[in-house]
Amino acid sequence: MDPLLEALDENAPDAEERIPYWAEPWPSGEALIRFLLSEQAPRRPGPVLDLGCGLGLAGMAALRRGWDVELADFHEDAVELLRENLALNGWDPGRARRLDWRRPPPRRWRTVLAADVLYEAPFAAQLADFLDAALEPGGRALIAEPHRPVAEEGLTLLAARFAGRLRAGRSRAGGRWRPVRILQLRKA
Repeated sequence: MDPLLEALDENAPDAEERIPYWAEPWPSGEALIRFLLSEQAPRRPGPVLDLGCGLGLAGMAALRRGWDVELADFHEDAVELLRENLALNGWDPGRARRLDWRRPPPRRWRTVLAADVLYEAPFAAQLADFLDAALEPGGRALIAEPHRPVAEEGLTLLAARFAGRLRAGRSRAGGRWRPVRILQLRKA
């Protein structure tokens, strides 16, 4: 079979893993960017990880604020494009890295950003475990989520493991305003 057609085979066992979700700006990402560029954003975020960053737009908004940001995605194609995107925007492409949140993180951060990462039920427990290992004591996570039903149980799990609160956010995706939740978590 032609490799391109094989890559598009939606019946392949790993087809879901190959959908390039990272290649699209999502409404939650826009809401997270709005929050990061607002006066409500943390003043001293310390070292920051933009987890599952896709195109890296939220991480670049944080860079624009002068934050020390590392941008990470699971997919090599995303990381490759991310490096180009960073360079085109005048930032060090070395800030981009491949990272699998199902494995222990290589270091700890003061702040972790994530948008639209709770789109599959198992992701919440994996994210909670990652945040527990990746956040410094007293560190925070900002997770933007567009009110997906699949995320409800995950948000409950995250709120039970970390101190947190929900903030209202919004996105102008598709030409109209849409509500987005921004979960602010703090590690004890």
